[in-house]
Amino acid sequence: MMVPMILAMATLLSQHCHAYEGDRGFLFRSITVDNNEYTYQVYVPNIYAATAPSPLILFLHGAGERGDSGLLPTETGLGSAIRKKPSRFPSIVVFPQCPLDNWWGSSLCNKIANNAMKDTLEEFLIDTQRMYLTGVSMGGYGVWNMAASNVRQWAAIVPIAGRLVPGGGHKPSPGTIPFEYKGDAIFKETAKMVQNVPIWIIHGELDNVVPVSESRNIFQHLESDKNVNLVRYSEMAEMGHNVWDTAYNNVEIIDWMFSQRLTPQ
Repeated sequence: MMVPMILAMATLLSQHCHAYEGDRGFLFRSITVDNNEYTYQVYVPNIYAATAPSPLILFLHGAGERGDSGLLPTETGLGSAIRKKPSRFPSIVVFPQCPLDNWWGSSLCNKIANNAMKDTLEEFLIDTQRMYLTGVSMGGYGVWNMAASNVRQWAAIVPIAGRLVPGGGHKPSPGTIPFEYKGDAIFKETAKMVQNVPIWIIHGELDNVVPVSESRNIFQHLESDKNVNLVRYSEMAEMGHNVWDTAYNNVEIIDWMFSQRLTPQ
């Protein structure tokens, strides 16, 4: 799978970014991937100024928000939290949309996400030391995949109710990282790949859609590594699959995410 090295080109892009003076809020954008057009949304906070670099969040939605409207990914999870309390999210947020019958981790959906990121870096002034990756359910699966594929891009990741072991009929694309591994090796190898990234894992204790064992297992492997201080795990007692509303409305989690910065290489 070809994953664009967005961070490597970010400095160049930021030098040529437009002095954006347009609308604020949730804005429609589109990209072309393999000769097909895909719609997505970018959230621009009211405080955005083209003279001050903004943090960036890439949000990966769940399976129920797949489609081609570009709108559904903003209507649950992070988008809902932003609408409820926009002052808590002083960040550009990218909401790509995975087409029906596709999954985050597939070549197509990862191209859509990466190209949307690239265009956003070109349009807005972004602090490339403060780019964050989060997603829910199927999007949590995508978080692990995209983080493992390009660990130096993200200042922090927040996978919510996500799995690592493929399920629900999902067959990863050949060579997809880290999902070419089988059994416990998926957790072990993923932990090795992302061990230097600040991570806050969130899962519901009673999740009957994505087993909580998925998050417990990867946390145990990360916890055994030398950088245990970078990893947090919150298991929401007596909660099921939808824990993202609780997570994104949790001040501690959001403040922690925004406090993380990439360490210069």
